[in-house]
Amino acid sequence: MLRRVFSASMLMLAIACSAHAVPRYRVVDLGVAGGGPFAIPIRFGPGNTVLGWSSAVPSMESHATRWNVAPDGTVLSATDLQGLPEFTASAAYAMNASGAIVGHSNTADVQPRGVLWRDGEVIDLERGADGNANVYAYDINSAGQVCGMMTKSGGGGWDAALWTERAGAPGRFDRIYLPIHPLGGLLGSAEAHDILENGRIFGRSQLGHNGERATIWEADAAHTPTLLEPLANSVQSIPGDINEQGHAVGHTLYVFGLSVPTRWSNDAAHTPSALPIFPGDNMASADVVSADGALVLGTSSYLNYVPVVPVLVSSRAVIWADGAVHDLDAQLDEASAGWTIESPRDMNENGWITAVARWNGQMHAVVLIPQAEQLAVGDLRTSGVSLASPWPNPARGDVRLSFTLAAAGDARLSIFDAQGRLVTELANGAHAAGRHEGVWSGRDAHGAPVGAGLFFAALETPAGRSTARIVRVR
Repeated sequence: MLRRVFSASMLMLAIACSAHAVPRYRVVDLGVAGGGPFAIPIRFGPGNTVLGWSSAVPSMESHATRWNVAPDGTVLSATDLQGLPEFTASAAYAMNASGAIVGHSNTADVQPRGVLWRDGEVIDLERGADGNANVYAYDINSAGQVCGMMTKSGGGGWDAALWTERAGAPGRFDRIYLPIHPLGGLLGSAEAHDILENGRIFGRSQLGHNGERATIWEADAAHTPTLLEPLANSVQSIPGDINEQGHAVGHTLYVFGLSVPTRWSNDAAHTPSALPIFPGDNMASADVVSADGALVLGTSSYLNYVPVVPVLVSSRAVIWADGAVHDLDAQLDEASAGWTIESPRDMNENGWITAVARWNGQMHAVVLIPQAEQLAVGDLRTSGVSLASPWPNPARGDVRLSFTLAAAGDARLSIFDAQGRLVTELANGAHAAGRHEGVWSGRDAHGAPVGAGLFFAALETPAGRSTARIVRVR
């Protein structure tokens, strides 16, 4: 078993990164349309509009929701978009420059229907078609082209779909299926997630025995599919996001479910490269790329493979910049203390981030607004410095912190709170090369117990710094 874990960890690739100043962010709670327990944001629309869904009734059905946010972060409105007549659930996924919104709406026949909200009307994209298909409309561009997917006739996967409004027939759409790559054969299926302004489409191809690939369908007459290859020694590349410049991100999936965050070059070669995983973690995914390609957002996790069944030990939202990886929670300003970012969903042209976040154990839809001040304590992976994931985590009692030094030298192991203030120091002085271990009892430098919340362990050496997140619970 140890050999299996070591072999998987070797796939994570040792990447040295340099520090990069990333802004602190202020958390703004979007709230829930119509009241209810929680909400999920999906994507930004024009300006600071956010699309998603919220639970608007006690029985937890989702309602498509549009949030309008002022430039200063004030939430102006949270609008319940409803759905098709007698709908039971709905969700909004994207909005174009003209204000048209696409998503899905469940009705009494159970199957979700791809829909378009426009000028106060809810339009069924598959009007008049066989009602047995599950249909999702995921994105719309300024030309009004809509991409999404629907279940294959007879089941057995998905067809990636493109809808185009008929000339002279508003509200009526013609649909074509995007071609499945030849590697898929008879077992292939496809999903369309994003459509760019130039008509290129980004999604996933399921190729049967040949694995899965992130896919770009070109904006030519044939909608030619181009597969984005994974990193070495894998046949699985999973799509995350693509920007208008063609920068695509996602992850490469290896055996045992381990994944390495991956970005592809925006040239014809679409060359894959690995992004670093947060120190101590062993898997991650890249889910969002900024408009200029400089920032990437995603999640990083530690999966424990001992004894047999993999167990998710910890997970965090992260941001990559200039090759360095940062814990997004550590980028929050003092006014946002107590929030935990679960998963980033999108980033707009203003650098705002929409995400799912947790407050007092409850899930919220939020936006993160960049602030002028910069982060004082960075989180990055540095060659020769390795701080393992704390154990146990979350924790009530003692937390074990092990670290490894590539060479002998000074090392300082400290605990900081969520605002970057020193709580206590566990080690400070000369250390031999190799593995060392410290224990934090959950007390500050004066021996007083700390409260529940988010803390950070920081290992500092002449070679660089490595940090890890600790969550203390009551």
